[in-house]
Amino acid sequence: WASVRAPRPRRRNMAAKFLGRRKKDGQAPAAPAIRINSIDASAYQPSESAADKGAGLSDNMFYEFMDWLGIPEEEEEEFGWIAEEASMTPIPEEWVTRNTDDGRTYYHNTATKAIRWEHPVYVAYRELYEEERDRLADERAALAQRCLLVCDLPADADDKVLEDDIAACFGEDLWADEVLQFDLFVDNSDERYAIVRFVDEEARAEALALGTITLPQSGGSTCPLVPVDDHEEVDRMEDLAKDSRCATVANLPPGIDDQGFVDIFSPLEGSILSLRIEDLGEQEGAIALVEFASSISARKSVSLNLFNIDGRFLSVTLGVQVFNERR
Repeated sequence: WASVRAPRPRRRNMAAKFLGRRKKDGQAPAAPAIRINSIDASAYQPSESAADKGAGLSDNMFYEFMDWLGIPEEEEEEFGWIAEEASMTPIPEEWVTRNTDDGRTYYHNTATKAIRWEHPVYVAYRELYEEERDRLADERAALAQRCLLVCDLPADADDKVLEDDIAACFGEDLWADEVLQFDLFVDNSDERYAIVRFVDEEARAEALALGTITLPQSGGSTCPLVPVDDHEEVDRMEDLAKDSRCATVANLPPGIDDQGFVDIFSPLEGSILSLRIEDLGEQEGAIALVEFASSISARKSVSLNLFNIDGRFLSVTLGVQVFNERR
């Protein structure tokens, strides 16, 4: 529930294409071995048996590798697999550790005669991280350029009716063949929007040429179409779209099960898509995260705020934030 993006699948044996890429220096080393947060890079040489067995990392060691490679913690979901893979990669056989006369460590490639101060695993996976980060940024920028907003949607219109109206305005061919994703959401200003993602920029341009659309089944509302080109803004809107369909119900009776919850919310039973209940103990009771079929149903659930169940007053809020904070 914390994010709408699924983690990227981990890949293995990616270092081979990077190791040994840089040209031979041809000169004696002149700088100390790389040291990150006082952790010597040469210490990161897991045994071959550990690598072969796929031994796991403690959380502390995992985040040391994240820091060593310069991967911010907020990017763990996208790039944490690189740190894990680096931790399982022993120093390549052709690289050996040497020391200068004054005791400083460097690395010598016995095949190419290359010399470097950086640990070879660090070089490989740092380059891999930079390439993956740039690739993902390019992908997100390209995806953002295929999105548009439908603004000023009526607050009380049914989600399905709005979708049908917007589809009719775009035309059957454009909607059926060129639209990849459609989501409704309420922004922080309580304004209602739809975000539409197309297969390419040309399809989006065709839709934007309409300028505004008039919704026949939703009171004849006139809604402007606005392009969205910032991928971070697109991510925020897609998170809001999921939030708009969710509600958190706190202070439920402890030990309540799914059927007990549905009995309480029986007027909305048919619109509940998923339900997750966690018991926080006798004093705090249970807390539930509910995803509804539409944002309208989620907003209707707030009418049960302060409803008395067995002497407990329910706390119903829109979105997932309260659930994530209290569970």
